[in-house]
Amino acid sequence: MSSELGLYLCAAREMDSACELISRILAQQVRSLRWRIKRTPHAGDLTPDAEALASSQFLVLLLGSDLVAPMGVEYQQALRQGTFVIALHDATRIPSPSADYITHLGRQRWLEYKSAAHLALLFERNLLRQLIDGTPGYGLDLEQIEAISARLSELEAGPEAAPEQPRGAGEGGVILPGY
Repeated sequence: MSSELGLYLCAAREMDSACELISRILAQQVRSLRWRIKRTPHAGDLTPDAEALASSQFLVLLLGSDLVAPMGVEYQQALRQGTFVIALHDATRIPSPSADYITHLGRQRWLEYKSAAHLALLFERNLLRQLIDGTPGYGLDLEQIEAISARLSELEAGPEAAPEQPRGAGEGGVILPGY
């Protein structure tokens, strides 16, 4: 049986690579599970896609340095309609005051990551857990749930993705030309 679920990526333009990574992870999930992915409109269009948000079961909130319009409106709509939110914050970026406020004083639980591998692990684990916990609401059959459960077991048995360590002259070293 084939199922289709909606996922809305709520992210600024600076998070394009993270959005691409999440799309690749979704493409690698159970073959009979199709994903309909929509994203925050880019600069110039400040109107969120209310129809896409309403038909999405998941909202992935990706925060880099700052929130941009209409991310706040999208997030509020998702909360109002009971959409499951996965909030991920790139801890390698210096947050603006508003980003700092929302990650520390807001009511949402934020997952911080420091590398693409860590982002992938956090996102996939949380998505798979919710797919299992939220069933039967997502319309998944037993075969899909078993495949999701097997993948989740693989992720949880594997090593934790460690943040990438600085390389080269990372901690303020000076590189001098050789003569």
